[in-house]
Amino acid sequence: MRRSDRGVVAVEFALILPTMLLFVIGVFDISKAMILYQEVYNSAHTIPLSASILAVQADKSTSLTPTQVQQSMSAIFAEIPWLRSGMENGNHSVTMSSVTFQQTVPTCVGTQAAPCAFTPYITWSVPYADPAGRYPGNANTFLAVTRPCGQAKQTTPTAGVSGDLTSLRTASVVNPDPILVVDVHYRYTPLFFTFITGPVDFWASGYWPVRSVAPNTPAAQQYTKYDILNTNGGAGKCAGFS
Repeated sequence: MRRSDRGVVAVEFALILPTMLLFVIGVFDISKAMILYQEVYNSAHTIPLSASILAVQADKSTSLTPTQVQQSMSAIFAEIPWLRSGMENGNHSVTMSSVTFQQTVPTCVGTQAAPCAFTPYITWSVPYADPAGRYPGNANTFLAVTRPCGQAKQTTPTAGVSGDLTSLRTASVVNPDPILVVDVHYRYTPLFFTFITGPVDFWASGYWPVRSVAPNTPAAQQYTKYDILNTNGGAGKCAGFS
């Protein structure tokens, strides 16, 4: 009888073991995905906050140097520690852009009942470039994704294609302030359930208004400038913006 009971227990355990293993593996993949999603979200809000503080100059103007832009975006390593480990091989990108809003109809005279509409324009957009050797164990590279110059379009993010960043609102925008926008993308490949889900793309965008405006600065010039006078011949700036 004892041998019979032991045999039944062994058979039952053998039957439920695969289900138990799948459950444990599933919890691991889901937990990691949730953590990464939160880290991407945190990155998209920490980076523009840091940049907006660095942008305030002594004369109350607002500008960022290339070094300050890259320093701010490097906060991604603090927010997503896995990137430092060299254990992650998913595509990822960080993009910082300055956006100003211009009246859609220049001659519009708004009222409280019928305010004028505004359209967002990209003044500059720069990708994060991970310095070679920052973390020797990390063979990953950052995708050079930027927002295209000109009027910001309403887009839906896909799989890290340049220009397919999370969108800015382009309809019914009324009296907006210039902003810094940081887009963070991370493609997560589940360790065990890739054959079911495939890669999963996490996107987040952070927005931060200009903190300081120099006296007598025209409204059309109150965005955050990109101070690249002696760098790459102006790479990153959009035509018509300083």
